Amino acid sequence: MTESGREGRVFLHVGALRAGTGIIQGALWHNRHTLAERGVHYPLESRDEHFAAAMDLREMAWDGHRDPAWSGAWDAVAERIGRRRGQTAIFSDERLAAATPEQIRRALSTLPAERVHVVFTAGDPARQLVAEWQQRLIRGHALDFAEFVEQTLADRDAVDGPGKAFWLMHDPVRVLRRWQTAVPPERLHLITLPHGDDRNERLWIRFAELTGIDLSWCDLTGVDDTVWLGAVEAGLLSMLNKRVGPALGDTYKRLIGEHVVRPVLARRRDPVPVGLPERHYGRVRELAQEMITTISEEGWQVIGDLSELAPRFGEGGRPDLAPAEQMLDAGIEVIESLLVGITGMVQQTEMAHLNHELSQVRDQLKRLAETSAQPHPAWRLTGRLLGRRRV
Repeated sequence: MTESGREGRVFLHVGALRAGTGIIQGALWHNRHTLAERGVHYPLESRDEHFAAAMDLREMAWDGHRDPAWSGAWDAVAERIGRRRGQTAIFSDERLAAATPEQIRRALSTLPAERVHVVFTAGDPARQLVAEWQQRLIRGHALDFAEFVEQTLADRDAVDGPGKAFWLMHDPVRVLRRWQTAVPPERLHLITLPHGDDRNERLWIRFAELTGIDLSWCDLTGVDDTVWLGAVEAGLLSMLNKRVGPALGDTYKRLIGEHVVRPVLARRRDPVPVGLPERHYGRVRELAQEMITTISEEGWQVIGDLSELAPRFGEGGRPDLAPAEQMLDAGIEVIESLLVGITGMVQQTEMAHLNHELSQVRDQLKRLAETSAQPHPAWRLTGRLLGRRRV
């Protein structure tokens, strides 16, 4: 029996995207050694191995590319879980939310299926619409927010369409019903994401309770959640994606992530959260109530309160309607940060170039000193100078 008192269970946390996945994965990774000592196994050897494993299981490409290193990643993780059958094991990746029944059966075939529990953390549909749009935006996609919401809601019951992927990954009913094709309902768990600024801490408490983790075992200091942008910041990024992104391609995506989103836009003070267009309030409320009613009728364990799936409106701003002066302020901060960064890189490059030239001069003087048949006092002085450190 493990110290957690829950021997041998395997928890697959399958999403939803940006519904606490960042805090859960960060907490598990940063405390993996302490958890292992307590009988809770987080079977990753690198921070982002869960991504490779999920991409392997689902046979997916990322931005049109498939890394050969992903092949076998799922089986490697499953094999580590299998080696510790007496311990609780936890695997978390939000891409598993959209797994097909065939992919689910494959996953279960590589694990002790009779011990597998599936966990889905669900946010209200209004929040998740914003989350999905921001995720795509940060990856460099040029998407108008109002158009994205309109199209996604229109595709709710469509056989296909641009918005279909959203419902595959974010609708708790659809996700858990797919997993129920291989996992009995009593081993399917839904954790609701609370509202409020302390949502992540409260979500982690619920997740820990379900998986048998004592809160004292984990230190959440320095564990960051997924990046969120305010309406002004997201509006500016959307504009950059449209105007600059096509010209720079993949380079743009890397530069935006490393030099604009995290260091500047995500750190601006007092951001106004993104809110849905008012004309969609009624439809989103209707969808939320439909989810709540269906979940309450299923045999899934609910941790939290289903009322937390009801959206809250009226507190957000529209990225496409952000005031011009606020967009200008954000743009100036981005330019300032980029100029400071460029200046630092230029200085480093110039210093490296100067050191290289000095090294060449030193090498030439050293060769002259060593090959001179009649050493001149200047050569002896040069020899002493050659020992000095570089600039």
